[in-house]
Amino acid sequence: MLKTGQELELEPHLVITLASVLGTLSDYAATKIALKYPELRETNPNVNFGNELLFAVVGGVSLYSIAKLIKQPTNLSIAIGLIPPAVPFMVAINNLAWIVWAHRKQYPWKEMPLLYPE
Repeated sequence: MLKTGQELELEPHLVITLASVLGTLSDYAATKIALKYPELRETNPNVNFGNELLFAVVGGVSLYSIAKLIKQPTNLSIAIGLIPPAVPFMVAINNLAWIVWAHRKQYPWKEMPLLYPE
């Protein structure tokens, strides 16, 4: 049990794994939403979210372990280890940008004259 004033500190491997799972899930959800728009398509039709998760976890833990082997501070090692899990997040953000681009054609712009796209 945590006493008052104590912080919960997670194991770095758990942080990297959790970030990888969340990144891959966000990429999967954004891809499914984006594919509902007819003008958008999957640029990588061979995408495999299981492999994406595996590479994010293994890459993150490997980079964290290498950073710890060369005696880097823990915070820097965690930051280096979070680089591979950040890739699916960036893909999800890119998907969301394309969703906004595709959705702008369906928005009733005449109802909001201050928001005209021109």
